[in-house]
Amino acid sequence: MTDGIIIELYADPNREADEAEIRTIRKRLTDAGFLEEIRVPPSSRGLSASGYTLGGRESSLVHHLVRRIVLDEQWTDGTTPEQCLADLRTAVEDGSARFGVGKPPGNDAPLVYVFADNPVPHRRRGRRAEPSMFVLYGVADGVIITGHMVSGTDAVRKADDFRWLR
Repeated sequence: MTDGIIIELYADPNREADEAEIRTIRKRLTDAGFLEEIRVPPSSRGLSASGYTLGGRESSLVHHLVRRIVLDEQWTDGTTPEQCLADLRTAVEDGSARFGVGKPPGNDAPLVYVFADNPVPHRRRGRRAEPSMFVLYGVADGVIITGHMVSGTDAVRKADDFRWLR
């Protein structure tokens, strides 16, 4: 039902989400995870962090975390996948979180864009940590597509029809 609310809100660009709908969306996103397993791109294979070395297939969350540690230096080595996912969920639950919706060309269903203050404890922030957190949820698969630190809302490319839900 929650994804139905997101689809309805996307379909009516003149309608703002009410508080109950935002709570429902927030709950859906805090229950969502990443895809169980993905094919790791060749450019990521061999990257190592937090006790993981990426091979040909990996949990999407592990792939995501290792890249955020090694390439982006946003989290520190030693951060677990569970901590990373908890950080993203904490951002979604945070009172600073702003929710938007849009559907990029080629997508079958809308995406939910969430921007919040960065909740990652300072001891687990990497050298290039940013002040905000971005989480992207895909209605089509019902999963978190990505989540990472950003300098602000302008740092993320959004769908041409992106709009804030309130």
